[in-house]
Amino acid sequence: MFLGFLLPVCLGIFVFDLLRRLKPALDLREIILIEAILLGVFVVATTEILSPFHALTSWVILCWWTAACFAVHHYRTRFPRAEPLNLASRGSSFFRESTWDTLGMLLVIVIFTTTLLLIGLFATPNNYDSMTYHLARVAHWQQDQSIAFYGTNIPRQNFMPPWAEWLMFHLILLQGDDHLVNLVQGFSYIGCMIAASLITELLGGTRRDGIFAAFFVATLPAATFEATSTQNDLVMSFWLLCCVYACVKLWSRPDWLGASIFGASLGLGVLTKTVVMIFGLPLGLWAAWALTRHGLRKNLSPLALIAVIALTLNAGHFTRNLLTSGHLLGPDKRDGAGDYYRNDIHTPRAIFSNVLRNASLHFNIFHEKAGAEKLVINILQDLGIDPQDARTTSSGADFSIWEGGEDGAPMPFHLALIALTFIALLWNYRRFSLLPIALACGVALGALLFCIILKWQPFHARLHLPLFIMSAPCAALVLGLLFWRWFSLLVVILFLVTSIPNVFLYGPRAAVGPYSVFLTSDDFQQLFRQPQLASPYLEAKQILEDDKVQDVGLIWKQDDWEYPFLVSHHEPPPWRADHVLIENDYTPLETTQVPDALLCTRPGFGDVITVHGRAFRLFRGYVDQDKNLILSIYLPDSGAQSAPP
Repeated sequence: MFLGFLLPVCLGIFVFDLLRRLKPALDLREIILIEAILLGVFVVATTEILSPFHALTSWVILCWWTAACFAVHHYRTRFPRAEPLNLASRGSSFFRESTWDTLGMLLVIVIFTTTLLLIGLFATPNNYDSMTYHLARVAHWQQDQSIAFYGTNIPRQNFMPPWAEWLMFHLILLQGDDHLVNLVQGFSYIGCMIAASLITELLGGTRRDGIFAAFFVATLPAATFEATSTQNDLVMSFWLLCCVYACVKLWSRPDWLGASIFGASLGLGVLTKTVVMIFGLPLGLWAAWALTRHGLRKNLSPLALIAVIALTLNAGHFTRNLLTSGHLLGPDKRDGAGDYYRNDIHTPRAIFSNVLRNASLHFNIFHEKAGAEKLVINILQDLGIDPQDARTTSSGADFSIWEGGEDGAPMPFHLALIALTFIALLWNYRRFSLLPIALACGVALGALLFCIILKWQPFHARLHLPLFIMSAPCAALVLGLLFWRWFSLLVVILFLVTSIPNVFLYGPRAAVGPYSVFLTSDDFQQLFRQPQLASPYLEAKQILEDDKVQDVGLIWKQDDWEYPFLVSHHEPPPWRADHVLIENDYTPLETTQVPDALLCTRPGFGDVITVHGRAFRLFRGYVDQDKNLILSIYLPDSGAQSAPP
């Protein structure tokens, strides 16, 4: 284990101090957002520059981050010292001026944040998508010392936007293991609270309103689940909030700094998750409006700067996609399986169906979803709309309200508050400036575009998370101005009571109880969601170790758990793993290396498989209770004995 993780901390401190020296008038929260954007751009530049030379190794990254620390430290000494932070006096003043309910919300935020960061630090990654592609792709990059596309049976490992995983990759190289990867989402959780509180106050809210906006984010079920995972929805949400911050700044003072912040935030968001293109479009219109209202001709250059920065940050990933699949965003078909993401029709009925079905994913109150499902189906059928219409529904997905933890956590009470406050905002629009109205309209338009463009899928609830988080400032502002104090207290209590189990008792990464991450083993945690894989996977790894295998060929389906074979007990195993017998757009990238053993999860193969001219015989097979293949192990034909499942 290295201590390289201290380098991002040092660089963050130096950048923070530099920004305070350069922009002493900025709020500390503004400095944190700008600092995060600069570090995000630094990760992109570092990764793209070193990758072509296969120089993404621990020692090179350690040297690179060290050099960056020295460079920023040297540069900041050229400017006068910033005023002391005086944190003690600031804290004392804050406590004196704050009401008891404000302090209570702040205490909850601190407890939740501390708990979730500790869980993330001790928990072994076990999110489904992380096991198939989020972290699996990172392990392949570590093998290759490059982010270049590679042959894989799981196309998402290549074409999906990679920024969050790039940061995880850096942390793994700096740390020497994957203990810190959950903290990428954990610190994004904190960043979203900071940004939400700042934006609320910039929109005209009070300090209490800002704290409530942060509390709103802190208690979102999907946010608390994802804060300990290696997904990227909180990272995406943070970049979108940075875009909102830039829009607010551009509205009052259009300048190059605001344009740069918006362009970089939008670019980093798109490089994190493709759906940012949908949610970011209304924000882009807002930014353009903010610039052009001060004069179109003199603000054409900042508009161009926004486009240049956003495209530059994504140029490398777009190019790799274009060269391998012919499309900027990757294969036009999901995972090469013909499952299109985009709606085939865009009629008013189709749009209404998608709006209702997406909203219904948050109707699951207290896990009583049957009634909500029946209600939605009856409404659609009464209107002559098929709830399962394949033209607006993801292939193979029947309409149902998903219950899947971070993959589909319903947020009914937060949605109810958003709906109530947005209606109140529009009804009393004369009492507000244009900024909160613009934000509310941007969120609503983003939600509508989401339903118009994308087919409904049962796990869409997690993709709604940025919309909820961007709604927090408006909800807090309207709640504080238009509603009685006792009502807001009831909302706080409701959010608190319903979020406590999510923070402390979430099964896959529980803080307390018999399955606590502080008590259970790494292997148990990693395969918690797929216990039927535990025995086959552990035995397979032991066989590979006993045979001193150096190169493993993976014959995988497009959504299988790969990461447990690429990382064991937080560190890489002694073998290299590459996909073989690939049947998708990445077939030309398949390795020519002849493996020493094969691991197969794809059914339909016999006792003997030939890969790159070498024959492998079935050594051991594992099936579930329904005789479905879990895993087959093939060893070179000359030394293996047949042992069919």
